[in-house]
Amino acid sequence: MKSRYTSILTLLLIIFTCSIIQIHADLYESLEPGSATQYHRISYKTQQNEYDEDFQIFRKKFFSDSIFQISRIQFPVQIFNLDREKFWLIVFGEPVDTLKLMPKNNWYFHYSLESDTAYYEVKIKFDDKLVVYVERGKDFGIATVYKFIILDGKWFLTRVEYINL
Repeated sequence: MKSRYTSILTLLLIIFTCSIIQIHADLYESLEPGSATQYHRISYKTQQNEYDEDFQIFRKKFFSDSIFQISRIQFPVQIFNLDREKFWLIVFGEPVDTLKLMPKNNWYFHYSLESDTAYYEVKIKFDDKLVVYVERGKDFGIATVYKFIILDGKWFLTRVEYINL
């Protein structure tokens, strides 16, 4: 009887794990196809203003200039961290703290891995007032997801997600 429960639990874990992995793959595959150098100039119209900042220019400066980077983060920034250990704790129903708020004094400079094309690929998804910028390892299960929004006509980082499965 015990081995039957173990078999059922193992089967449920496999199904759950495959579902989570497929959700992550679907999110990633839904991003803009093509190389990391394919960008679009985006303008946003609201009832009062037109917001127009070229994301390509912003992105290059954001990942190369630490002072600019700090000035374009909405602190405290949300940091989501999911690794293999936390994933399995969630599978077994344990409470896991995966989201933290990082204050300005704990921030460290983030540089882009875009130029390391042998190991990483970059995809960008543009939505209404949101850009999702993903750096994903080609042959290993890590990804960093940056979420940027438009505020007062300028791009700001609001969330970083570290995924290591």
